[in-house]
Amino acid sequence: MKAGAAGATALSFDLPAVLAAADKKIPVGLQLYSVRQDCEKDLPKVIKTVAQIGYKGVEFAGYYNRKAAELRQLLDDHGLVCCGTHTPWRRSSRPTSRPPSSSTAPWATSI
Repeated sequence: MKAGAAGATALSFDLPAVLAAADKKIPVGLQLYSVRQDCEKDLPKVIKTVAQIGYKGVEFAGYYNRKAAELRQLLDDHGLVCCGTHTPWRRSSRPTSRPPSSSTAPWATSI
């Protein structure tokens, strides 16, 4: 019986906060790794198609030899946002024992 009560307590949550969050629309992004071969052939076409399908963002898994400004422009031109990126830890400008954030990872604010 004690285990059941402990489990119920562990599962308790703030119902008003959950209901408020349910009213918000969370944009859906596409992980570009899933279409990486197409990105290698024609990234601008992939970005355009992703936006036409209805996605609101993309998660990069490589930059396909493009600079941050060009990627930013591609996203802006199609109303998309960068919602994530796969970047090796060693690319952090100030490696620490913590994961990179927008303050320590230059790519986090460039794209």
